[in-house]
Amino acid sequence: ESTAKPQDQMAAGSGQQTEGVMQKVLILADGCGTLLGVFAKLQTVDIFSKKVVSYRNAPQEAPPALCKTTSRSENLQKLLSLFEPKDKTLITIDADPDAMASAMALKRLLWHKVHSVTIAHFNDIVRFDNVTMVRLLKIPLVKLQQIDVQAFSKTLLVDSQPHHHEAFSDFEYDAVIDHHPVTTTVDAPFVDIRPSYGATATMMTEYLRAAKIRPSKSLATALLYAIRVDTHNFELHAFENDVQAFHYLFPLANMNLLRKI
Repeated sequence: ESTAKPQDQMAAGSGQQTEGVMQKVLILADGCGTLLGVFAKLQTVDIFSKKVVSYRNAPQEAPPALCKTTSRSENLQKLLSLFEPKDKTLITIDADPDAMASAMALKRLLWHKVHSVTIAHFNDIVRFDNVTMVRLLKIPLVKLQQIDVQAFSKTLLVDSQPHHHEAFSDFEYDAVIDHHPVTTTVDAPFVDIRPSYGATATMMTEYLRAAKIRPSKSLATALLYAIRVDTHNFELHAFENDVQAFHYLFPLANMNLLRKI
């Protein structure tokens, strides 16, 4: 959390007529370069209910990442090397906006690389905003309890870790991708866990970009919404990578759908 006073970080020549608002916005340019513009746009389109992130909630200094490889392209190639065209792939999630969006992105990454991809959740989706997200974005989900897990040759976990819930504990995962802190050893051929990110959706956005995949409007909207939710509108646990991902996704998303979720 930034402790610098806002006047110490104000950009020169900002003018007086917007000082009350721009003072708070400009803080986010500190260490983020050209990212200033995205927050001005966010206020204009009222995505955050006209809230502007204050200097106290500026993107935090990130703790060290815990992924086993550091290069985005290396991570991508290592992940994709796990799969064969004949693989029937299961992605398990504890369904919330970040998990659902991340699973959608992972499914897109595996398109044409495996035989099939199924996204399965163990929990009931009852929150109105989550139900609306599934309906408007047409997210293909099945209940984990209703499928034959033995029918799948690869099993993946996103936005969670095997010890987070007993529903995950019986699986031998081929890959685990998450942003929550590590509290115990995660054993899988591929593990990418980054507490230095505010959302798994940010990580998956980077995977898509490394693969040179432009997300569809529905996928971009899901990822954008997930980052917004998991960072609490950038008021908690927001880091520079989250801002960069949001900046990239913003012009690709469907703003009309986003307002309805």
